[in-house]
Amino acid sequence: MNILYKIIQEKAQEIPDKIAVTDRKGSVTYGVLWKRICSAADILCRNGMKRESRVVISADSSVDFAIIFIAVQASGGISIPIDRSLRDEKAEELLRTADADIFISLSRKKNISTDKVRVMTYADITDNITEEFREFDFVLPNEDETAEIIFTTGTTGKPKGAVHTYRSISANIQMTYDGVGIKSDDVILIPIALSHSYGLRVFRSALYAGAEVVLQNGALFFDELERNIRKNHCTGLAYITVGIEMMLSQLGEEKTADILGGLRYIEFSAGALPLNMRQRLRELLKNTDILNTWGSTETGGALFINVSKDKNTYSAGRTINGAEAAVADADGNISRKNNISGRLALKGEMVMSEYIGAPELTEAVFHDGWLLTGDIVSINEDGYVFFEGRADDIINCGGEKISPSEIEHTALGYGDIEEAVCVGVRDNMFGEVPVIYIKPMEDRTITVDEIKKHMSRNLEYMKLPRDIIITDNIPHNSMGKIERKKLKAMYERQNNNCNPVISAILGRRSVRDFTEETVPEDIVRLLAETGTAAPSGRNTRTRMFTVISDRDEIRSLKELTGRIAAREKTSFHGFGEPPLMILISNERRNKDGILDAACAAENIMIACHSLGLGSVWLNPLMNICDTAEIRERLDQYGIPRSYIVWAALAIGYPSGKIPDFVRKEESIIYIGGKTNGNK
Repeated sequence: MNILYKIIQEKAQEIPDKIAVTDRKGSVTYGVLWKRICSAADILCRNGMKRESRVVISADSSVDFAIIFIAVQASGGISIPIDRSLRDEKAEELLRTADADIFISLSRKKNISTDKVRVMTYADITDNITEEFREFDFVLPNEDETAEIIFTTGTTGKPKGAVHTYRSISANIQMTYDGVGIKSDDVILIPIALSHSYGLRVFRSALYAGAEVVLQNGALFFDELERNIRKNHCTGLAYITVGIEMMLSQLGEEKTADILGGLRYIEFSAGALPLNMRQRLRELLKNTDILNTWGSTETGGALFINVSKDKNTYSAGRTINGAEAAVADADGNISRKNNISGRLALKGEMVMSEYIGAPELTEAVFHDGWLLTGDIVSINEDGYVFFEGRADDIINCGGEKISPSEIEHTALGYGDIEEAVCVGVRDNMFGEVPVIYIKPMEDRTITVDEIKKHMSRNLEYMKLPRDIIITDNIPHNSMGKIERKKLKAMYERQNNNCNPVISAILGRRSVRDFTEETVPEDIVRLLAETGTAAPSGRNTRTRMFTVISDRDEIRSLKELTGRIAAREKTSFHGFGEPPLMILISNERRNKDGILDAACAAENIMIACHSLGLGSVWLNPLMNICDTAEIRERLDQYGIPRSYIVWAALAIGYPSGKIPDFVRKEESIIYIGGKTNGNK
């Protein structure tokens, strides 16, 4: 049986000096990793860990998470990784669902009201770890004991916890190891969240192989992806479809091939790799194997195919290692006939045992030992599975499974809404994106901006609706059931030429007053990335972005700027207390410096608006940045004295109603062509 902590123990004896895990801060060898796991397990036990304690962990792509996650199991506990960006109320809901005993938060003690749960931080453990080796007294588990609980979003919008035993995890490890073909000399980059079944299964299987794992927070940070691949000499990459599509769109084929062409393989999961992309990557990356794995939280990786070499180009793959795939009819009856359509049914040791605390839901997905999925498929005579569609309404946005119900319930929480209906619509980049139709209560008036602000405070940014439509007409059938397909078709027909980027440009307004809510770290990084993506005159790219998220520092800079601006008699318009500021500076010898900064500022502000954030461009620093007091502060920020700060952006969640400014009329002159007249 493949037990994760026993795997590390064995590797520590066989290859103690080989690097096991690398993150943005550094690397640890298998020998050191094992010593730290032993020390962390000892600390956990001294802090109340008991056999079968349920331990929820904010999952960070770091060595520290690897240590804590494995140490929990090594000391007899059950590891339950969750998204590190979850707000307190969502984390608390998962704690209740998991019936958790301990919660290990990434960096701060969250406001958890559940008295039963002991709350710790990473630092409570990692700051006390020693490498003075003491073999921990492990008790080997039974195959059918619970090892992990992995959460996924259900059709109701409520979290479902898939319970995995040591038997199913062991099978998962072996299947990915064999299905992907991981080698001991591989260096595998995982930019996928380790709260996700995909990221976890690759992580476990790579360690089983004795390979090196490189962890990265976020798949869409291409500069970091490139640095990690080159610096660590990566041979494998676990990736997502939306990542490769955005990379090709933003960087082009030549640069993409330059970054990825040296890899031995790339595995795609969390959403099927489309046929046209399979063909494109085979041509572009001729020396790299392109793999597609179908998996789920309930099964781990279950269907495998090497699309670079396999003739079944359209297929999602086939099962291995004794696992079985079949189709089921509407009543759950299993058929092994070839080339008939039905729900995908799977059987094998890799399948979860149950959904925690949900016996009715568990019963609904199991039939005679088969797990019934929500996907409609057919299976050919060679066992290859071909997908035909989904049986439910879950929105697959770039591999992220989004529940329409969760978005609807969030909207209804605003009040004054009679009905809210969310549907997924086609999108060239993400596959699907959510849009929501809202019907106000009679005699109530609500605005799109108000709803957008409410939802941005209560949903992760990937779940924010692309469009909010306020309407009095939501179609129902004769039984009173909402006709979602009709809404979806109506939206796609009416918005065939709608461009969300143009909508964001036309809808943006300057915002000067902000709430105290912190902007999540992943959104901060995304905003900075949009700035660096802006065009640059002659492609000089001498811009510098200084991101400030310390509130005390922001207040201090605001006070200093206001005081010096008043003294120097330069304009300084007021603004509230933003949780984030981004300074954009450029080399003063660059004649295009202010233009480059303006392009970057506009990119960032449009991105802010599309994510429900407010922003305002402040420019007094460009006139006073060479005063002694301001320059001293810029020195502290690492901004060279040869640089001028052309723009300072204040960013945060808007407080109160966003002002509907009347734009001043500007001249537009059309030369040639038919127009409605010149302005």
